[in-house]
Amino acid sequence: MIQINVWEDEEQKIKKFLVRGHAGYGEEGWDIVCSAVSALTIATLNGLTEYVSIPLDIEIEDGYVYCAITTKMSKLQTIQSQAILQTMKLAFENIVDEYGEYVKMDKIKI
Repeated sequence: MIQINVWEDEEQKIKKFLVRGHAGYGEEGWDIVCSAVSALTIATLNGLTEYVSIPLDIEIEDGYVYCAITTKMSKLQTIQSQAILQTMKLAFENIVDEYGEYVKMDKIKI
């Protein structure tokens, strides 16, 4: 099972996320659920670091990705990063709706 945690502040701005585990939907290398979650996670990290150009606290291991925004951002960077992060969350919600027995997501208020 893949467990996704998304931490949001009182304004519903995403401050960090954690993706861990393996879906177990299919064979390793052919698991479309794992592939979808992995692609979204990598795209989000790339967007935040390459497009928005913000430093992140990132930990990546097999079956584990943690990302936290730990720096003060400009107004533009905040808008851009939240667009990327909210899109990620929506996509994860869609995956959970379709493959809920393989992927769970918790939203945590901070």
